[in-house]
Amino acid sequence: MIVILRKKEGLSDKKFQLHWLKQHGPHFKKFPEIKPYTQLQALGRRRDNSDLRIDGIAVLEFESKDTLSNQLRAPRFWKHF
Repeated sequence: MIVILRKKEGLSDKKFQLHWLKQHGPHFKKFPEIKPYTQLQALGRRRDNSDLRIDGIAVLEFESKDTLSNQLRAPRFWKHF
């Protein structure tokens, strides 16, 4: 599963990155079904100078489609979205 992240308006890049790293990262690492959880942090402006803002990309890998489906139905999975 690939998730495109955008920070809240007014939040600095540094605060966004720290929150994502310190809050979301540990939350998703608690799920043994996610193998692995990867954070790709955007640094600087887009190369094409477009206004499309992407502040980060999360990659969550699961053992199977059934495992992914089960996790998407679990309330604890959505706690940090």
